Amino acid sequence: TEEKSVQKKKKSVQNKKKVYRRRKKVYRRRKCVKRKKVYSLSLTTMFSNKSDI
Repeated sequence: TEEKSVQKKKKSVQNKKKVYRRRKKVYRRRKCVKRKKVYSLSLTTMFSNKSDI
């Protein structure tokens, strides 16, 4: 039974790695989008602050 469990662990680890790799791509893309949004947000706040002065 121990050998089986070890094999299972190995398999699960491999699967996790695969999933992580796939997620990484998606995550990177999302990060990019988020950064753009944040950048545009910060720009608008800057402009609004300037108009306040």
